Amino acid sequence: MFTNRLVVLTYIAKIAGLIFSLFMVYMAIKYVPIKKECIFSIALIPMFIHQSVVISADGFLNAIALFFVAYILYLSYAYEGVLTKLQIVTLYVLPCVIGLTKIVYLPICLLLFMIPKERFKSKKEHIAIVGSIFILTCIVNLIWLSISSGYLFEIRQGVNGAEQVKGILKNPFRYIIVIYNTIVNQFGMVFWQFFGDGLGRLSIPINRIFYFGCAGIMLILAVNNFDIKIKIKDRVLVALASVGCFLLICTSEYVQWTKVAATEIDGIQGRYFIPIAFMIMLSMSNSKLKVQKEGTQKYLLMFLTGMNVFVIISCIGYMLQVQ
Repeated sequence: MFTNRLVVLTYIAKIAGLIFSLFMVYMAIKYVPIKKECIFSIALIPMFIHQSVVISADGFLNAIALFFVAYILYLSYAYEGVLTKLQIVTLYVLPCVIGLTKIVYLPICLLLFMIPKERFKSKKEHIAIVGSIFILTCIVNLIWLSISSGYLFEIRQGVNGAEQVKGILKNPFRYIIVIYNTIVNQFGMVFWQFFGDGLGRLSIPINRIFYFGCAGIMLILAVNNFDIKIKIKDRVLVALASVGCFLLICTSEYVQWTKVAATEIDGIQGRYFIPIAFMIMLSMSNSKLKVQKEGTQKYLLMFLTGMNVFVIISCIGYMLQVQ
């Protein structure tokens, strides 16, 4: 509408993606009643920032998923009274958007069952609204899957999605072994990629000592008990949603990217687990363990901020070296 210069369009798209991610992170921190520092730590992961300025669905999805989990926690633990029409519409829209962006994250919809019945006018309305949101999200995504599957095709030699699906149904035990082999052999690589190892086209090396610190800080923030106690039922739902997303991520890469009869899954990257990072941290929380003094969170988050400065310097150094 105002320019046909590709470089301008590209950077406008990058800036717009970053602004959207920042806004969603802000809204997530604003609404979530517990573990605010966990959301902030996820937003400071170099890979999260990297994906926010990449022209793809990933940055959009990371931000939306983070806000959705925060919003569910807000309605479950902080909001009092009956849900408004706007809140109900938001609950209908967000799961559909997440699933339509990438269907493998559809299990996040399980978090809808965390919302207590007291937030609705009656028990029947509770069942009707939550159930209809879940069903509508599944139907919309299945319709889109049936449409989009006509545009999917194998680009790697030896890949055959139909045969892979038949193999899973025929011998599910073998597929379990394939997942096990993948976890054992690729956990380290995926772990480092989650934080930002191999930025760009998986080509920019970053000193992993900073990612050790990042992982340690996120673990401390996850298990610390300063916040409201999360119900056991809700922790189970969060864990089930996380496991469901993990299995669908594995299955998607196994069907679309892995050669037939392979002993492990190809194509899994650490960035795929950013949308469920907050749920994993929530499932690790407890009401007894205290591993830091209150008020020290700001120093931990300052370290993460400083780490990103080092990452930026490393990226600039790599680019100058390449050129």
